[in-house]
Amino acid sequence: MSYALNHRAFHDQFKRFKAAVLALSHQPFVSFGTGLPRTWERYKDFIYDKGRSQLGVANWKQEEVGSGEILRRVISAIEIDVPDENQKKRVPNNLVDWDKRFGPEKRSHLSLYEAVDSTTNRFAYESLLYDFYREELSPEDAFGSLVEQAGKRYDFIAYLFFLKDWTRYLPISPANFDKAFAMLDVGLKTSQQCSWVNYQSYLNVIRQVRNALRDAGMDDVRLIDAHSFCYMLARMKLPEVSATSPIVPEPLVIGAAAIDSPEPTQPAPGGGGDVDFDWLRDERAALGGLAEDIAFDAEEERLRRAGRSDLAERIERVADDHTKGYDIKSFNDDGTDRFIEVKAVRAESHRMSFYLTENERQKAEQLPNYFFYLVVGARTEGRAVKYLRAADCPAQFLHPLVHIAIIPLQPRQQS
Repeated sequence: MSYALNHRAFHDQFKRFKAAVLALSHQPFVSFGTGLPRTWERYKDFIYDKGRSQLGVANWKQEEVGSGEILRRVISAIEIDVPDENQKKRVPNNLVDWDKRFGPEKRSHLSLYEAVDSTTNRFAYESLLYDFYREELSPEDAFGSLVEQAGKRYDFIAYLFFLKDWTRYLPISPANFDKAFAMLDVGLKTSQQCSWVNYQSYLNVIRQVRNALRDAGMDDVRLIDAHSFCYMLARMKLPEVSATSPIVPEPLVIGAAAIDSPEPTQPAPGGGGDVDFDWLRDERAALGGLAEDIAFDAEEERLRRAGRSDLAERIERVADDHTKGYDIKSFNDDGTDRFIEVKAVRAESHRMSFYLTENERQKAEQLPNYFFYLVVGARTEGRAVKYLRAADCPAQFLHPLVHIAIIPLQPRQQS
């Protein structure tokens, strides 16, 4: 099952996160490499570097398998302390539950100690670890084999993957991440769900969070920084937000005045009259995702208020399928289909403008009950949703702005 990040929920929680950082440190949030986030979370860099050093995978030898040396190296890569940000004390590795205060049987890596004392199991366990870290075993097979050896110790197994490659894998604290995912309106649960499929879903959600942070202006954010954001979100005391009334789509009232043709481009950072098309693409993708979430929630509310909660539960997001030419498949009050194309627009005194693809224009003509849902002020507290039936949009309101260049080529000479 695929789990999608709710962009509206992310936007709201990111605002709370930044407010909390400012309140606690009296410094605005700038990046994960500075200020409070660095002080609290940069220890993971030290753990990764120290853990990799303790493993010393490059020095492993095939003849060592069965000797217990590999197991001891893995144990030492877990039971490490790292310096805190101010170098005043040592901080124990908290990415694996190995605190001895709760008894040896509570340690997530207990299986390593048991294998050291077992001749038969020692060889099998070290063979598994050797093949895993030396790329002789697929990640999926390695995960399943580690579960067989260690039990469903999710934090321990995820940590071994993290040490293998932190650009692809991450540690996990199921209770904390379940809380963060709930705050971000992601339905994924990781507690008591230790499996390769669940781990892949978890990593995919964190990648979506990283992309959302980048879309929000954090260009240098890493996968481990997105992990830290979720962890801090779950652990920090965030400022309360005032309850807002649900948004209900409202019909757009079309004026009678003539409208001039809009400009074919829009301003972007960089100055000098140049258009930063990469920035435009990323900005539109981020704003579009947020607008789709707002429109989806508003459409659910519209149907509920119409007494059709049964239909509200059947609304579908189809934006990923660009061939459809619309973003949301919904219903009218009588149960007939409603096709919704979502557009994020800016509020202007005399007009609203948005771009249409040729496929969207064609679908607007072909499909009955095709609607434009215009999300105004998506990133503001005063966000609103206006809808317009495509059939009620006069043809003179559409202005062709896209050109195609057809370049003749020199005929290829026959050899």
